[in-house]
Amino acid sequence: QNLNPAYTFGRKLADYTGKRIGIVCNARGGTAIAWWQKGYSGQNDADMYEEAIARTKAALAASPGARLRGIIWHQGEGDNSAAKAAIYMQQLQKLVADLRADLHAPDVPFVAGEVGTWHGRGQGVNPVIDQIAQHIPHSDFASSELLTSRNLPKNDPHFDTLSQRVLGERYADAILRMV
Repeated sequence: QNLNPAYTFGRKLADYTGKRIGIVCNARGGTAIAWWQKGYSGQNDADMYEEAIARTKAALAASPGARLRGIIWHQGEGDNSAAKAAIYMQQLQKLVADLRADLHAPDVPFVAGEVGTWHGRGQGVNPVIDQIAQHIPHSDFASSELLTSRNLPKNDPHFDTLSQRVLGERYADAILRMV
């Protein structure tokens, strides 16, 4: 994986808890939430949901005594239009319910991260993400406020290095509030 929030997320949790933190990463750039749904078989089918479940189960099986303590989700750029944002929460509710059921973790905390906000990005999907706790039990969001692009002149949707680190810590703060 390239640079992502996982390092500072895991480091902050480890520093706070004094425990080893395992990260199961299944990042896929440029995706729509529909492609992550359990059983999706459309044009962009890459078995992303099934891969996430398989990787998580394999990691838990390889680490006796390990427990799934949280799920962080960073996706939404592909669903930022008004039409897609209008059904985003419904799709996110289904995704979270399926993940929790298939991982046998009905109350595992789930944190969704806002997409970047530079040059008007995130105006459709971020307000939906911000409402997650009102629609999905044991959930929260990580703000992207004041975070910046790795290439602002080109309106790159990806966060720069410092913003990736800050976002990881914001994910950790949200998980710690729930655990």
